[in-house]
Amino acid sequence: MTPYMGSILPFAGTYAPQDWHFCDGTLLSVSQYEALFSLFGTTYGGDGVNTFGIPDLRARMPVGAYMNVSNGDIYPLGSKGGQAYTTLTSANMPLHSHTAPPITTQASGTYKISNATATTTSPTAGSLLAAGPVTTSTTAPYTTTPATIPLASSMANFTVPVGTAGFGATQTVPSVPPYVGVSFIVALVGLYPVRP
Repeated sequence: MTPYMGSILPFAGTYAPQDWHFCDGTLLSVSQYEALFSLFGTTYGGDGVNTFGIPDLRARMPVGAYMNVSNGDIYPLGSKGGQAYTTLTSANMPLHSHTAPPITTQASGTYKISNATATTTSPTAGSLLAAGPVTTSTTAPYTTTPATIPLASSMANFTVPVGTAGFGATQTVPSVPPYVGVSFIVALVGLYPVRP
């Protein structure tokens, strides 16, 4: 069966058959392939006077040419895009959150107070609860005099809230699906596709 000129096929062989060429971006002579040039123009490269290019599908897959500006689908004929690897950062991720239950733990200790007279209403580093007198709500309850009276040991529960932090090292990750390498070939000659 004679193919249409400009047809592209996957091919598993190690060489391009006669009248076909690997889709490797080669620049061809306009004068030698005038009919094919009339189909491709400079869509795939070349100066349009002496040379024109054929599609380069090495390490690429074809996608249907399509343009729909309203929804952002823009794939003009001959355009290239995509990447084999991408680096993920927090900017690439949608807004989301993680929940983690709080951790409840226990702590125990022996506490001491001072039997000295209170001297201040505002505790500072090293301050202890002090002895009276307790006469008004503004009575100084603290002192820095060393502790002398031990209180009973007690156990207390503490709830510690747990937060989440960002992780990752901005590593590159592959963005291609499983694959097997074959060649694409383009028909240099054949039936000329007549416009309907």
